[in-house]
Amino acid sequence: MDHDLSALLSNTEVKLAPGQIKYYFKSLLEALRFLHSRNILHRDIKASNILLDNRGSVVLADFGLARFRNVDPNLYTNRMITLWYRPPELLYGVDSYGPEVDVWSAGCVLAEMLLKKSLFPGKNELDQIEKIFVICGTPNESNWPGFGSLPWASALTPRFSLNSRIREIFAP
Repeated sequence: MDHDLSALLSNTEVKLAPGQIKYYFKSLLEALRFLHSRNILHRDIKASNILLDNRGSVVLADFGLARFRNVDPNLYTNRMITLWYRPPELLYGVDSYGPEVDVWSAGCVLAEMLLKKSLFPGKNELDQIEKIFVICGTPNESNWPGFGSLPWASALTPRFSLNSRIREIFAP
């Protein structure tokens, strides 16, 4: 493979056309559909794990954190997936999950392709949660049913209330 997506995105001379972004994202979703239909969770979707060549091939790489789904729940941890791509439920201590964790990460990759920068570049787990809230809004029982029952919800309950800024950020 000639490149990884992260290197392309960090190159100021490279500007992805909308068609390229759609193609790369569609390829990523197809790879996830293939894995998930076989009960495999990748658990580390990020731009540097998406390999590209100059002929248009897209390959999902690095299966070091991948696990079969529902084999043994004790194999799961919430301390995986690169921090900037980690979904909020894992940051809140959930250790039983499915394909949705890969889908969140894929959405972060899409945002990165559109913005040419990471959407949630947290420094640590608390900073990561805050960055997600600033863009997606703060969670509560009405916008995230079951939020209060997450393992660390009481310890990490936001002291502020923010509305989602997703439309504002991506409208252009």
